[in-house]
Amino acid sequence: MFDTLGDDIKVDPSSVVLQDFGGGTCTVKGEVKLPIIVDGIAIHVKAVIADCDLFGADLLLGQPALATPGVTLTVTDGKAKLTRVDPAVEMIQQITLEDDKAMALRKVLCLEDTSMDPGEEADLLVVVYGGKQGEKYWVPVKRFEKKGTVLAIGGQVLTGGESSKLHVKNVGEKQMIWKTGCVMARCTLIGEVTVKDGRM
Repeated sequence: MFDTLGDDIKVDPSSVVLQDFGGGTCTVKGEVKLPIIVDGIAIHVKAVIADCDLFGADLLLGQPALATPGVTLTVTDGKAKLTRVDPAVEMIQQITLEDDKAMALRKVLCLEDTSMDPGEEADLLVVVYGGKQGEKYWVPVKRFEKKGTVLAIGGQVLTGGESSKLHVKNVGEKQMIWKTGCVMARCTLIGEVTVKDGRM
């Protein structure tokens, strides 16, 4: 089996002994770190190489491989499938509100690490925390000042249940840095909005 791994993969010696559910044992011939693709998803694993009967299976995935961040295992009708979880959804699911005042104001969260030099303006990828699909939220015009940094946000409408772009400008004299998950602004629900072209 070692000759099928290729020249660029290093096999480390191992003294691990595997035990099956029936009590039998199998001595591992080596360990190797490599990327594998399962259901179209690449995951990095530390694999053990063994010459034992796996009842027709070529590979068994253990808990460390299945605990890969951003990957979920689902079993339906006796078949297991790995799926990639949207990082934005995963990040939002891990956030807890410090102050839940009937959700009158919702947080607008940054979805990517970003930096902005003085005078720069950009459309940052954001999401309305807890926003429902199709709902519209108003971000008021705001000017934030903190430790010598000044951020200006123009009033705009964001859509719930999906990522949106929030237009911001660094009007201060220092570089601004945002980390994924930080609160960019607060917004209020304005309901379902139909955008019209302005013609009468």
